[in-house]
Amino acid sequence: MKPLSLKPLSRTTLSCLALILPMLTTQPVAAQKQQVGIAKPVAVQEVEEQLAVDPIEKANQEEAEFKKRIENRVVEEFHVAAQSKLLLEVEELARVCDLDAKSVKKLEIAAKGAAERYIRNQEQRLRGHVRLDRWGADTEIRVAGRKVPRPGEPEEEPGPEPKPKEPEKKPEPKPPVLQAIGRLFGVPPAPQPVFRPQVQDENVANITVAVQRYGMQYRVKHRGGSSSSGFGGGVEELKREAVWTQTMAAVVTPEQKQKYELAIEARRQRLRDAAIVYAMGQIDLELHLTEQQYSQLRELFESRVEIGNSDPNSVRYVAERQIKETDIGLLKPVLSDAQLKVWGEYASW
Repeated sequence: MKPLSLKPLSRTTLSCLALILPMLTTQPVAAQKQQVGIAKPVAVQEVEEQLAVDPIEKANQEEAEFKKRIENRVVEEFHVAAQSKLLLEVEELARVCDLDAKSVKKLEIAAKGAAERYIRNQEQRLRGHVRLDRWGADTEIRVAGRKVPRPGEPEEEPGPEPKPKEPEKKPEPKPPVLQAIGRLFGVPPAPQPVFRPQVQDENVANITVAVQRYGMQYRVKHRGGSSSSGFGGGVEELKREAVWTQTMAAVVTPEQKQKYELAIEARRQRLRDAAIVYAMGQIDLELHLTEQQYSQLRELFESRVEIGNSDPNSVRYVAERQIKETDIGLLKPVLSDAQLKVWGEYASW
C-alpha cells in the first residue's frame, strides 16, 4: 500500500477553515453550559428560596403541622388509656370468675379490638379539643410527659425510666454541748437543707388524658393556669362495643357474670362509705362533735345515703348533698342548739 500524500492547502482554503473551526468547537461548550447552568452560591439559593415562600403562609403551614402532631399524640394517649381500662376489666374478671388462660386471651384480644374501634369513632371529637390559641407561641407542649416536637425539631425518643432517687440523709443534730464548743472555737454550724416547692415552668403545658367510667377527661396544666374539659363516651360506652359484648357473652357464664357484678357492687359500697367518712370529717370540723355524736350521726347518714348508679367521680358530692338534705327533726335529738345553728350554715353551702 502506498503511503498517503497530502497536498498543501491553498491560502483560500486555510482562510475558510479559520472561520469555520471556532464555530464548531464553541457550539458544544455553549450548549453544555446552557444544559448544566452555572452553580449559584448556597447563601444565594437559600435567600431565593426564602423569598419564594410567603412567610405568613409558611407560618400557617408550620402551625397546622404542629397542631396535627399534638392531635396525633392526644389520640394515641386516649387509645392507650382506653385499652388499659378494658385490660384491667379482663384482669378482674379472671380473678373474680376464675377464668382459664384461653378465655382470658380471648378477652384481651377483644379488649384491644374494642379500644381501637372506639377511638376510631371518637377521633374527630378528640382532635377538636386541641386548640393552640390556649397557649403562647413559644409554649412547649407535652402530652403525657413527652414533648411534641415543632416542625424542624427531631422526635424525642422515650428514654429509660428514671431510677428512684435515694432519700437524702439529713445531718444528725449535734448535742448542745458540742454546739457550744463549736461556737466557742468558731466552727460554723452544719448547713440546714432548704426545701423549695417545685414550680411548673410557665412556658410548658402538660396535657393529660383519662378515660373514666362515664366520660373522658382532657386536662392542661401549666404555670399560667390550668384548663380541663370532660365529655361523654367513657368506659361504659367502650364496653358496649360489639366485639367486647359478643366475646363476654361467649366466654363468661351467667353465674360468673353474677359474681363479677357482686364484686362491682361491693366496690361501690366502699366508695359510698368513703364519701360518708369524708363528709363526717367536714361536719366534725364545723360542729365540734363528741365521739358519741359522731357515732350517732354516722349511723344516721349511713341509713340514708344511696348513690344508685351515680358516676363514681361524683359519689362524694351525691353523698354530701343527701346528708345536707337530712330533716332537721332527725338532728335535734343529737345536736345542741349552738350546733344546730352552725348546721344550718353548713347545709346551705
